[in-house]
Amino acid sequence: MTSDYKFSEHGTITLVHPCNDSALAHLESRTGGQWLGYGLAVEPRYAPELSALLCRDGFAVELPSGRVVTAEDLI
Repeated sequence: MTSDYKFSEHGTITLVHPCNDSALAHLESRTGGQWLGYGLAVEPRYAPELSALLCRDGFAVELPSGRVVTAEDLI
């Protein structure tokens, strides 16, 4: 399964990388955070909630472990 977002951990920050144009547009419209390159920087403690919200919005998310999750996995 392909993902719409990839989460990567970098110590004190987690980066959320949109993998397509619709994912990028969605993330830009829903957040006002700091971008580092092509990734949205978030505190690691907020990453689980953000990934769940993105799944609930219909996107597939690749976690740092490599596992891809969707809204069906949240049930």
